[in-house]
Amino acid sequence: MLLLWNSLINMPNKMNINNLVGKYFGPDKIEDVKDSDNKTYLGNPMVILVLEGGKIEKEISEEMAKSASTTDPTDLTQLRDLVVCPLVEKIMGLVVDSGLTVEDTQYAVGSKLELSLNDAIDRASSKLWGKPKNTVTFADMEAILTKNDDGNTDKKTTQSEDKSSS
Repeated sequence: MLLLWNSLINMPNKMNINNLVGKYFGPDKIEDVKDSDNKTYLGNPMVILVLEGGKIEKEISEEMAKSASTTDPTDLTQLRDLVVCPLVEKIMGLVVDSGLTVEDTQYAVGSKLELSLNDAIDRASSKLWGKPKNTVTFADMEAILTKNDDGNTDKKTTQSEDKSSS
């Protein structure tokens, strides 16, 4: 089963993180890679990718940076696969090692994992908004988008104003 997943993804090769400069993260060229003081939830190192003209800095795990970088630009769908497939491979490895039945695996991944993820999203959303996610309105979002760093409310943000500032 793992052989199937290995054939579906471009396995990350062992490379120095600085070898990522000049490669691509999706459609964007990697111009620099900086060390980060942050670690992932499991304690793995993170890096900051500086993309095209320094306009975008993306902090991601070193492992993801290595597995998702390519020699040629990719579209966002391909980038998603490069990011997600190594995670799926790890999950498949855990499933195979666990000795779970197919039925128990479907329950664990298709039900329990999804419920756990949705619960975490709901709790974070409630903490962010101060109320349940299903009660957040567009007026609430507008209030957040128009609030200055000092807490005062700015004029309303419109789509045309956002476009003119970019």
